[in-house]
Amino acid sequence: MTTPTPTVGRVSPQGVTRQDAATEPAADVGLRCANPTYGAGWPVVAVEDVCSLIVDCVNKTAPVVAEATPYRMIRTTNVRNGRIDLSECRYVAKDTYEKWSRRAQLQTGDVVLTREAPIGEVGLVTEAEGVFLGQRLMQYRANPALLDARFLLYSFLSPALQHQFGSHEGSGSVVSHIRVLECHPI
Repeated sequence: MTTPTPTVGRVSPQGVTRQDAATEPAADVGLRCANPTYGAGWPVVAVEDVCSLIVDCVNKTAPVVAEATPYRMIRTTNVRNGRIDLSECRYVAKDTYEKWSRRAQLQTGDVVLTREAPIGEVGLVTEAEGVFLGQRLMQYRANPALLDARFLLYSFLSPALQHQFGSHEGSGSVVSHIRVLECHPI
C-alpha cells in the first residue's frame, strides 16, 4: 500500500480543501495549522519556503498630502480580521508612492501582516493599484505553484500562527512588535 502524496491545499467558499492528486501535480507542501482537523500528515513548512516574495515596509512614516490622490498608504489600522479596509487610507504624492514601493509593489492576492500595533493582524490585498505598505507591515506573496494566497491568509489567521505571533507580546520596551528577521521563518 502506498501513501498518497500530499497536495497543495486550496480554499473554496466552504473552507480549506485538498486537490485531487489525479487532477493536479502534487507538491510536498501544506500548512496543517490552517485547519488542524483537516489534512493531518501534511508537513508544516516555513513561510519563506512557500512564498516567492517577502518584503518589509520602509520603516518610517511616509509624508502624506491633504488631498485625495491615486496613491494610498495601508497602515496597521487598515488591516483587521483577514481584510484590508482602504476606505480610511492616507494619501501621498506620486514620488512618495514610488519611493515607498521601490522594494516591491503590492499585487492582488498578497497577504499583509502587521508587525506592531497590534501584532499579527493579517489581510488579503484585493485592490493593489496605487496602494503601498505603511510602517510596521510585511508583504507576503504566495508562490502560486505551491500555495493559494487565500490558504496562506487562513494559515496566518489560524490559532497556531496567531499564538506564534502573540508570543511576541511584551517584546518591545513600549509597544510589542515582531522583528523583521522573525517574519521570514514563520
